[in-house]
Amino acid sequence: MTAALRAIFEGDGRERIVETARKVSSLKRDSFPSLDRQAVEQMARGYLAMILEHLDGEKREVRDYWVETLAPGLMEHGRTLEQITRGGVIFSVIFAYSVVSSLPPELRIEGAAWAAAFHGGLQADMTRECLAKMARDSSSTAPNTP
Repeated sequence: MTAALRAIFEGDGRERIVETARKVSSLKRDSFPSLDRQAVEQMARGYLAMILEHLDGEKREVRDYWVETLAPGLMEHGRTLEQITRGGVIFSVIFAYSVVSSLPPELRIEGAAWAAAFHGGLQADMTRECLAKMARDSSSTAPNTP
């Protein structure tokens, strides 16, 4: 399974990510921010690096960096937790479909399970980071009382 996924991501993986980001952006502007071409390319490179890191094992350096910069950045640009979650789910379903449909038929169920676990964990990390940012923001604006 890992070899089949790696072949997809090392092949046209970046293009799949860019295409999916554009599709999602055109479907739900309230859930997925409008991004210029450079931002989409940067996002695609980071997302691909995160997937390849995940396929290599349990490392999380790229993933942690992705989550710790993307979630607060989206919120600073006015995205709500609900919009970030909705956009993440929409992106992950469309992207997983694209990837899984490229796998040989005998690997599609296992590929779907991999995609669901990967994206479910990523969305949980994004939600945690958004909630942490909201807590930091509210504590920095709370009045100091003895």
